[in-house]
Amino acid sequence: MSDKMSSFLYIGDIVSLYAEGSVNGFISTLGLVDDRCVVHPEAGDLANPPKKFRDCLFKVCPMNRYSAQKQYWKAKQAKQGNHTEAALLKKLQHAAELEQKQNESENRKLLGEIVKYSNVIQLLHIKSNKYLTVNKRLPALLEKNAMRVSLDAAGNEGSWFYIHPFWKLRSEGDNIVVGDKVVLMPVNAGQPLHASNVELLDNPGCKEASPGREGVNAVNCNTSWKITLFMKFSSYREDVLKGGDVVRLFHAEQEKFLTCDDYEKKQHIFLRTTLRQSATSATSSKALWEIEVVHHDPCRGGAGQWNSLFRFKHLATGNYLAAERDGELPTSKKKRQAGEKIMYTLVSVPHGNDIASLFELDATTLQRADCLVPRNSYVRLRHLCTNTWVTSTSIPIDTEEERPVMLKIGTCQTKEDKEAFAIVCVPLSEVRDLDFANDANKVLATTVKKLENGSITQNERRFVTKLLEDLIFFVADVTNNGQDVLDVVITKPNRERQKLMREQNILAQEYIAKNFCVMQSQIGYDILAEDTITALLHNNRKLLEKHITAKEIETFVSLLRRNREPRFLDYLSDLCVSNSTAIPITQELICKFMLSPGNADILIQTKLVSMQVENPMESSILPDDIEDEEVWLYWIDSNKEPHGKAIRHLAQEAKEGTKADLEVLTYYRYQLNLFARMCLDRQYLAINQISTQLSVDLILRCVSDESLPFDLRASFCRLMLHMHVDRDPQESVVPVRYARLWTEIPTKITIHEYDSTTDSSRNDMKRKFALTMEFVEEYLKEVVNQPFPFGDKEKNKLTFEVVHLARNLIYFGFYSFSELLRLTRTLLAILDIVQAPVSSYFERLSKFQDGSNNVMRTIHGVGEMMTQMVLSRGSIFPVSVPDAQPSIHLSKQASPGEQEDVTVMDTKLKVIEILQFILSVRLDYRISYMLSIYKKEFGEDNDNGDASANNSPDTLLPSAIVPDIDEIAAQAETMFAGRYCNESLSYM
Repeated sequence: MSDKMSSFLYIGDIVSLYAEGSVNGFISTLGLVDDRCVVHPEAGDLANPPKKFRDCLFKVCPMNRYSAQKQYWKAKQAKQGNHTEAALLKKLQHAAELEQKQNESENRKLLGEIVKYSNVIQLLHIKSNKYLTVNKRLPALLEKNAMRVSLDAAGNEGSWFYIHPFWKLRSEGDNIVVGDKVVLMPVNAGQPLHASNVELLDNPGCKEASPGREGVNAVNCNTSWKITLFMKFSSYREDVLKGGDVVRLFHAEQEKFLTCDDYEKKQHIFLRTTLRQSATSATSSKALWEIEVVHHDPCRGGAGQWNSLFRFKHLATGNYLAAERDGELPTSKKKRQAGEKIMYTLVSVPHGNDIASLFELDATTLQRADCLVPRNSYVRLRHLCTNTWVTSTSIPIDTEEERPVMLKIGTCQTKEDKEAFAIVCVPLSEVRDLDFANDANKVLATTVKKLENGSITQNERRFVTKLLEDLIFFVADVTNNGQDVLDVVITKPNRERQKLMREQNILAQEYIAKNFCVMQSQIGYDILAEDTITALLHNNRKLLEKHITAKEIETFVSLLRRNREPRFLDYLSDLCVSNSTAIPITQELICKFMLSPGNADILIQTKLVSMQVENPMESSILPDDIEDEEVWLYWIDSNKEPHGKAIRHLAQEAKEGTKADLEVLTYYRYQLNLFARMCLDRQYLAINQISTQLSVDLILRCVSDESLPFDLRASFCRLMLHMHVDRDPQESVVPVRYARLWTEIPTKITIHEYDSTTDSSRNDMKRKFALTMEFVEEYLKEVVNQPFPFGDKEKNKLTFEVVHLARNLIYFGFYSFSELLRLTRTLLAILDIVQAPVSSYFERLSKFQDGSNNVMRTIHGVGEMMTQMVLSRGSIFPVSVPDAQPSIHLSKQASPGEQEDVTVMDTKLKVIEILQFILSVRLDYRISYMLSIYKKEFGEDNDNGDASANNSPDTLLPSAIVPDIDEIAAQAETMFAGRYCNESLSYM
């Protein structure tokens, strides 16, 4: 005890500062969402410290230098942008970084040095990792004749403090003793730090900490600061368990984390079951526990020993782990027998001074009682006041759930080896993330109440708006460099922070979805309601199925009727699918509303109109290129006036810049996309109604019409696939049959006669889609023969849809084997296409040798591999590429970017899928060919041999029943080697 009272203050010690005077209390912060420093008298005192004592802890640090960093900050703020200043700024940045490294080196050297009176120190706030700083240029929030004190991440010259003795028994230059009353004097302010008598308006009970300005007599300052030691510098080690550490307790046998969470409006302590493959990866913020090492001095922490007493404080709620008598007995006999050994149940209690919250750690190996507890060790927990051991059970708490995940945990008299917990250390960054989310939740909850009561001030509005901006940067994991928060783009979502936001009740998708109608009502007011709805429901099947009802669909349809904007059609199409998979319930609801006769006026009707004239004289003067039939669109505008125009004329006038026609064409394209989504995955409620108006012939006319824009043709192509191709009676064929009947094996087979799927109904459908298949082949050949096939981004969308259509036609068995082999060459040529002109490609290749071209080189490798496999070491036919004229300007073509076009990559992936399928069909042909050889050699000879045996047993030859294996092997080897000995194998 005497050693503790007489210990000196060292650099590296962790202390708390207790104000004594007219205002008593620890200097602390308002959480990580607020950098103000306050004194809260009601939070606690020296005998009963505040519950959130981590907010009051500071590390004593030596004085850092800031001259180079100060010059860099000034130059950065005044940067104009010319080359000279940029070079100077770079040099200043290098000098600032070098100064920071020197500061860190000096800090390590001075660690453990005794702090003397009149020394200059800095106080680093442990929880936020920021320095206590005085800004003499800003007034305090309440006392205008005082300076503002806050926390600063980097620190500056305002972070320097002299320490002077408060009583005359200490002199300048004496060693500072822990427990002394001191005066903290900011170096740049010249006035002592004191606690104001005025309370903060937004945090009742909190007094502002600030130094006075010039003219205020420092002698009149009656605030002294008592230095209270929390942990010595020598105990602050990374390898031992100490007070303030945040850990997870992982039950080694059950492979579950000790967790505290609400269930049915009551807090429970339990072992949480996870559905992840690795149980240790289930890192919930509700399984974080702060270690408290119990001492006689309640403000003291330090390193824990095996004979120390410990408390475990739940970080998210601030409650303590404790044990109480188990009053809830399991109802079933089996569960009652399993729970008979449990005498006490682990619970959470609000106060740390409860004796039921004390635990001892028992080592799983032989250890001395006074040894320090290693940070990553296995321990058993003994409850002190009941002398029982923490024990796991298999009794579920959440019995009403379909899949219970909360297993009860309690204590029993017997110590078992298997009831050991692994102490899993938690990184400081994760702890600070939780602290920020937890503090933000409390501020937002308070703000919501004020908004409901209408009592929020303008300053509070500004503060909560800034907090919301910080939360966006936080969850997006993007550094705040002053950019507009609404322009932040999330390239890679931080799943852990997203989960943290949900667990801390800041933002939960389930809660938002309950207020879906409220968000719908805000559409059109430019407050990002549309973006919120899209982001919330995009690829979120559970929310779509649970919360999208007829009411929400009807709201969207009414918005569509009122505004006639294509984005509402896009919203409806998003509701139909999740991760490219249809949601039948939503599809049916949308069909019910969109295809009802009452809503026919908000849809554009499509008709095939005959252009023939009755008078033969008029028909003779018409141009020869005029077709007999033409596609027309008919619609009713918002003023109930009917309109009609040929789709070609609409496209031409839209291309010339006619706004009205462009809007109609855009609306129609979104309508086609909605129809395709409504028909996705064979939704016949939509297919049967829409297909009567949009026939195969009509859609094919539009897909193949080169006067229409590429995106509109792509929409028609997508609709063709989902409405006409992917429906009954089409079924995916099996490319390789490994089991066959002997009688089905032919004795002779050729490529042109071979067809693995012969079906009369398929032949009928093939005749129906003959023109479509012809268009697909011609279009793909046209793509190959272009100078720069993937140069136009808009056309790339159409190419993708055509390849996707071809893939499904092939999978449904519309192509014969010979047609597949013919198509293979075109597909391989597409696979070998580079996206940019050759000159641009080589420029990028020389500029980024190991950069983004790896994807392109990989695809080239796949193309070469498929060439060798499919054509059996044959060479691809030379593709004739027309020479591009020097005068041609690629105005409509996409400039080569640093990354490959995603649409082109998806197209090539579809091509690879088709080629894999063709390889499987080719394998099936080879198996059939080999079996036909075997049957020809073995089956027919065997029959002749049986006949000879019946006529004359004496004339039976061994060769009649034994097949010529060598001949069969030779033919098979020739076939698989890919040599073109046989004309029938010329395409193999």
